[in-house]
Amino acid sequence: MDIKQLCEYFDRKEITIRKAIKRIFDSGLSKYKYSIDGKVVI
Repeated sequence: MDIKQLCEYFDRKEITIRKAIKRIFDSGLSKYKYSIDGKVVI
């Protein structure tokens, strides 16, 4: 899912999703974060 889809799925603002993605990345689970065509995909 890209960030916009995650916002809709979890009914959260983009900043909240981005903070969660940063926490995932910082905790060592960066293998689940990809960039495809300039979009962050989880």
